[in-house]
Amino acid sequence: MKYNDFTLGQVEAVFNKLGGTEGVANFLSGKTMVVKIPSDEKISFNVWKTIKLGTYHNVEALRNSIRSDGNINISDWANDILGKPAFTVALAEEEIQLVNLSVADLGFKSGATYGNICAKAKELSLELCPNEVGPQLRLQYKDQPKGEYLRIAMEPIAGLDGRLCVFYVEHGEGGLWLRGSYGDSDHFWDASSRFVFRLRNSLHFSPIINNTRFCLVLKCDIKKFFASIDHNVLKSILTKHIKDKDIIWLLNNIIDSFHSKHIYAMADICKTGLPLGNLTSQLLVNIYMNEFDQYVKHKLKVKYYIRYADDFVVLSQDKRYLENTLKQMKEFLEDNLKLIMHPNKVFIKTISSGVDFLGWVHFPKHRVLRTSTKKRMFRNIKNNQKPNTIPSYLGMLSHGNGYKLKGKIISL
Repeated sequence: MKYNDFTLGQVEAVFNKLGGTEGVANFLSGKTMVVKIPSDEKISFNVWKTIKLGTYHNVEALRNSIRSDGNINISDWANDILGKPAFTVALAEEEIQLVNLSVADLGFKSGATYGNICAKAKELSLELCPNEVGPQLRLQYKDQPKGEYLRIAMEPIAGLDGRLCVFYVEHGEGGLWLRGSYGDSDHFWDASSRFVFRLRNSLHFSPIINNTRFCLVLKCDIKKFFASIDHNVLKSILTKHIKDKDIIWLLNNIIDSFHSKHIYAMADICKTGLPLGNLTSQLLVNIYMNEFDQYVKHKLKVKYYIRYADDFVVLSQDKRYLENTLKQMKEFLEDNLKLIMHPNKVFIKTISSGVDFLGWVHFPKHRVLRTSTKKRMFRNIKNNQKPNTIPSYLGMLSHGNGYKLKGKIISL
């Protein structure tokens, strides 16, 4: 259907249904979502709160943050849930939108069981929250009104006595609390009880719009890449592919001629690192990372995968697929190549918002120079008067949308 297929009356009806100018603005910005339910009635959910997940590297760091916050209390039940294997934190930082609804808002005027509450929410295209939402909401919702009690709609986790429970956040007489609450599917909640759900959005479901789709990018980086190359692992890989003993002897001597500083007592046995400037290092790290490439393409069967040295991206329309792929890649790198992903340089975002990769910020139909690279370029031009400096940067800018930058350089 095209825009000119709508009559003026239909456009006006949609405008009024969304609540006028403000409602249309909320819809276009993603703050309001319209979903289809069996009765063909349209229900819109306003975003109640947006929070971040994946801001802590592991569960213990998240727990310590709660404990060290002098304004937050945590119950024994909630603290116990945090220590269960079923409780996990997101591997990459992400923002999620939350909806706050009472049981009555879901259509249960006389109350309902937890199982029916969750089922009805899914019918309305809402989702259960990741279990990390409970503690993260507590940390990020310091201005909670006194007397408010919010239960997190999530997959329940077995608590102290084996009974299933969920998180809830409250501001009671004792201040701000993170507690555990009943999560049995047959536990009954009255109509006034309030639950927090995740709003389903385009990060999970990518509808076709004007013959295009949303695309998500998982961007990863390896921490201290060249300095972390394990000599024994690299030699083992080379031995698998090269049978000539003289070549292996030569390569071993090149590899062992350098190692990173570390605190291992057995330094000669646990050598790591390759010199950043050596041409052989560029070749050897690609041989090293070929093990990872083969795993990603042939074991994980990732279709859209790009790697340059220690920077790599995976493209997909399914956010959960990317999260699962990230976990498996992380495990392979640590277990097989002794490499660790940089915790601050792993993220999942839409390609339309721009992906910072290899010095450029890439968009679907153009790329622009990274801000830090741009500043460094002008600083180098100012401080380095060699005749090859400007032609070198002009050549670099020819690989992206750098027309205005070229003009500024030429005018210097």
